Amino acid sequence: MDKHAIIARLNEITSFFSFGRILGYISFNEIVGIERQLKHGQEANRKRLISTEIDFLCGLWLQNINLSKHWDFIHDQELMDEVYDLMDDFHILYKKSPKQENLFAENFFYEGDFAYNWQYIKFGKEKYEEPTLSSILMDRFEFEPSVIESTYNKVRKVLETQLQKRIEDKQRKKEYISPVNLFTIKHNKISKLFTEKEQKILKRFTHKLGDRPTNRINDIIDYNCFKEYPLIELPNNRGLFVANIHSLAAALNEAPYYWLLEDKKFQKSLADIRGNIAEKIVYKIIQRRFPDSSYHHILIKRTKSSDIITDIDVLLCSKTKGIVFQVKSKRLTELSKKGDLPSIEEDYKKAVTEAYYQGVKCIECLNHASEYFSLKKAGLSFTENLQMVPICVTLDSFPGISTLNFINQPKESSLPLIAMTIYDLDTIFYLFQPETIIDYFIYRAQCAKQNVYGVNEMYYIGDWCGRSIVLLKMLNA
Repeated sequence: MDKHAIIARLNEITSFFSFGRILGYISFNEIVGIERQLKHGQEANRKRLISTEIDFLCGLWLQNINLSKHWDFIHDQELMDEVYDLMDDFHILYKKSPKQENLFAENFFYEGDFAYNWQYIKFGKEKYEEPTLSSILMDRFEFEPSVIESTYNKVRKVLETQLQKRIEDKQRKKEYISPVNLFTIKHNKISKLFTEKEQKILKRFTHKLGDRPTNRINDIIDYNCFKEYPLIELPNNRGLFVANIHSLAAALNEAPYYWLLEDKKFQKSLADIRGNIAEKIVYKIIQRRFPDSSYHHILIKRTKSSDIITDIDVLLCSKTKGIVFQVKSKRLTELSKKGDLPSIEEDYKKAVTEAYYQGVKCIECLNHASEYFSLKKAGLSFTENLQMVPICVTLDSFPGISTLNFINQPKESSLPLIAMTIYDLDTIFYLFQPETIIDYFIYRAQCAKQNVYGVNEMYYIGDWCGRSIVLLKMLNA
């Protein structure tokens, strides 16, 4: 089947109200239970859907739904199998496309999750609790950043509790389990368990089933309103259907940024505020493991009265190694996600390339630290003897960043280009102890220099852990 035929068939299937049951089954199969996840690790990709594919199907349901159309539940398994096959065929079309823009779009869409749910919530709260942003979000959008975490945690807790209870009750009574009800939170529970501020957040992220979105989805690269409104209000006061809780976590983190962008006069101030927030978050992450050997916002001046040459966002020093972190708040735009090559190049330049060359300049200065007034004053003359590595960090998820790093690796510099998101950095600092973290960054530098490609940072982390296990076995043999 070609792309148009696949979309046409998916549009037909998702026009039925009964498709909600398919989404419920998919959510249970793909999201619930560590046993299921472990099992999926041994299965072919054809037998599962990733979060972005679930979002795509939810978006199609919202745009195509006819509340009066139903099929008998005896057809559920047959239609669910067909959906899996159609989504697999759709992915293959992108993977085998000769068009470069389609290959980029495939990489961005199918890369996988960009963060853990708890990371989206944690950093979403930290990003929007800044006083200016918090005030705007509360006054204009009734969005209280301080209750992001409690709102999400209550949704997760309600779903976990009722999943366990309903499955046990239905199995004991040998009754049919409604996959929609498993992931639906009744309005009386919302009124009872959620505060007024939390309920306003839920309302802000809710789309009423039957209300047609303004933009139609004809491809994976199109705007999908489900990503902005991941809570689906079911008819007849049935409650809020949470088809993909990962999308709720992502929306709580990312959607407020787009609301803030609506005020064009505020965009410059927003960029400056986000830049400061990004630096503080990265410094806080690094401080967890290196409280006494990390430095923040270092201005580089040759003399006391001379102009600022550049500045270091965050510096980490450990024994003979040093890591210069340059942080950017630039995101990958929607146009780039569609595979537009000039847009990708421009976004990457602003998010990574500029940060990389700033990091290179900082390292050049640190290599001669005793010649710079500000570095001597900060007690950083010792950095002249350190092996330095620049790391670029983005404040938000940046689809395809590892692929773009590989493509744009500079040939003229001895310093490798390494870029990752704050979620990648946070994961590294949670997984590894201080000495291992430094060794990991040196390993990443070697990978970059030797053109070792990983789809995302987790591939490198997995390879590093595998190598460490092999080495440990050899030492203990």
